[in-house]
Amino acid sequence: MLEGVVFFVLVAIVALRPLISERYDSGVTAITAAISEISDASPIRTLIFDAIIFACAAILFARRPRNEGVSSRGIALTWILFALAGCLSTWFAGQKRIACNASLDWLSLLTLTMVLSRFMTREWHRRILLAAVLASACAQAVQCFDQYFVGFEDTWQFYQARKVEFWASQGVELDSSKVELFERRMQAGEATGWLPHSNVTGSYLVLCGFAALGAMMSAWRKAWKKDGGGTLFVIAAGQSILTFGVFVASGLTFSTGAWVSAVLAGALWLGLALGKHWVNVHRRMAVFAGCVLFLIGIAGTYVYGVTTGGLPGSSLNFRWQYWLASAKLIVDHVWFGVGRENFGRHYLQYKSIESSEEISNPHNFFVQIFSEQGILGLLASVVLLIVVTRIMTRRGRSPVSDAFVSITNRSSVDGARSTWAWCILLVFALLSARSFLLGTADPNFVFVASVMLALPWLIGFAAFAFHAGKISKPEPENRTTYMGVAIGLFAMMIHDMVNFAMFVPGVATTVFALLAYCMTSQNQLKPAIEPRPARQWFPFVLSGLGLIATVTFGLVPVAGAQFHLNRARAGIDVEKNLLAAAACDRWDPAPCAEHAEWMLQSQHDPNSSVDARDKAIQSIRCAIDRDPFYLRHYQTKLAIRGRLAELTSDGGDFLAIDIAQEMIRLYPTESMLYVTLGDCQFSSYRAKGSLRKLREAADSYRKALSLDYQRPKWETIQRLRPRELEAIKKRLHEVEEILERRFRRVPPPNDGPPAEMNS
Repeated sequence: MLEGVVFFVLVAIVALRPLISERYDSGVTAITAAISEISDASPIRTLIFDAIIFACAAILFARRPRNEGVSSRGIALTWILFALAGCLSTWFAGQKRIACNASLDWLSLLTLTMVLSRFMTREWHRRILLAAVLASACAQAVQCFDQYFVGFEDTWQFYQARKVEFWASQGVELDSSKVELFERRMQAGEATGWLPHSNVTGSYLVLCGFAALGAMMSAWRKAWKKDGGGTLFVIAAGQSILTFGVFVASGLTFSTGAWVSAVLAGALWLGLALGKHWVNVHRRMAVFAGCVLFLIGIAGTYVYGVTTGGLPGSSLNFRWQYWLASAKLIVDHVWFGVGRENFGRHYLQYKSIESSEEISNPHNFFVQIFSEQGILGLLASVVLLIVVTRIMTRRGRSPVSDAFVSITNRSSVDGARSTWAWCILLVFALLSARSFLLGTADPNFVFVASVMLALPWLIGFAAFAFHAGKISKPEPENRTTYMGVAIGLFAMMIHDMVNFAMFVPGVATTVFALLAYCMTSQNQLKPAIEPRPARQWFPFVLSGLGLIATVTFGLVPVAGAQFHLNRARAGIDVEKNLLAAAACDRWDPAPCAEHAEWMLQSQHDPNSSVDARDKAIQSIRCAIDRDPFYLRHYQTKLAIRGRLAELTSDGGDFLAIDIAQEMIRLYPTESMLYVTLGDCQFSSYRAKGSLRKLREAADSYRKALSLDYQRPKWETIQRLRPRELEAIKKRLHEVEEILERRFRRVPPPNDGPPAEMNS
């Protein structure tokens, strides 16, 4: 009974996570701050999922030893390596809160694979899990269809009606590059479902599409054998329609990488089907050849990029720029990395002038692991890949025994009787949890969101969960389902060489659950009943450590901070609750930053006390101490210093110059930061009369113009707008006139733009 409840909880989590939003940090994004109807996801939901997974694993591993399932020693080894890498990288990370949360989440997914592979030993276990995964994929596909054909147009009209107010609340001009980039992405019409990016959604749907394709082929094979009569034809036809819909939905994401990986995966499947006899005889040679081809592909990409200066196509060339900058970052942080999910905070420091995008990940699985968790994280990922490859390609030690077939038949019949109960309970759990996590009390929205989720999920689960017939021998149709899942995982890995889907919690949960499905397939199980029970104390210890770490370093501080943050954002005792949130979680910079920004907004009052201004400075310093590589904190600090200079009539604030220089160190290719530095230096000259500051201001303005001139001609996002160019040239002209009056000549440009630019 207990094992059934625990298995139900784990399946519900696997089905739910791709259908909701999750974040590792508690900060408020600019877009959600501008739209009151939308709220940011709290990191506490991810930590709750992690704690439940660890607790379920500890409960199951604590029970009497079993002689079923697959050994998890290889996964346990990678768990230990990732745990060490996570501890070290978090300790040296700038933003420790998101590094800790992301590391704990990754360990919980490894634990999910261990516990499922150990206890998912019945055919109906695997069928329920696979049906839940594919049902969520069907719901995701329906959401993509709704976005593409209905939602995007409604969203665009809503945006156009509130465009001025939307950007004014963020302090952004309508001709800003941020507006252009935002509108360009909206008009692209790329479906994302409930996941954060179209590429991630495309990769997820291709993975589930191949799994559904394998199940569909198994159903048709069994139907043609007439084991289950006309019922199987209906089931196979329904699975075919749903599989086709999932693949079509992946096309609505317009993810080229997803479809290229799908073509490569399909070609691999066809090759394995045509040469299955040779592969079975030369299994090790086939695995070795695959690894060699993979390494040749990586080496060929590197050689091509170095010799030609880039990769073919704008999308791949963008990624080449990401990887070049990542290489510099890795050299500086080779041992411990910068911390999980901290890549984006360091990338700007290494970004070249030719790269236009400000990204938060390098779009490559191994590059991201290496840059964020150092050489130990890279070793752990390689070991994980080796362990998974060995498990999925090994040859069984013995044929399926009669006892195993008898047990599987009996459990299949028992499982079939309760499939409807599982279906109803899972749908109820999904709707209840998701309605609570929507973050709104609007009954109309909750009803529509529930119906759009429940109907396709029920249809998908029913199509892939119900079957007829018994096992009479090692079923080739089950091996076909296994191959579909394995090929889908291969497509996911190929796409993640240019993508980041594996670092999205919902997608990663699906990947690790399907990995456990492959590990416990009839091809991989050791079905002979062993007389000696297997020990489970080691995975129990790991699960217990993960649970303790999640509660101690995650749930307790984050829950307390989130409680006070929510009250402060609702306008209840703002200052008191923000300070309490900062005290609850000493790794989270969000409460300190929000307190500083709140104090800054209140400083427009001339009667604002000096004590209040000092609190703002103290809070932003706290935020910088907790997140020293986040540019926005320095912008807030500079704004506070500027407001303080206005109130005290002190234009020679040299600290503001230091802040601007620190911002340039974090993002040396951003033109407007040099303009900010020039403004600070010019203000210092006006207050103190220092000619050195005046010359430095002229050099800063020239540097801003020079950087803009060096950008590629096709680049429009990072390029200065005409009004910004005119304003900079006007300030530079003013500075040069002052210098000319003082020295009767204009000093030669220092690292300025070419002469033809000034004309």
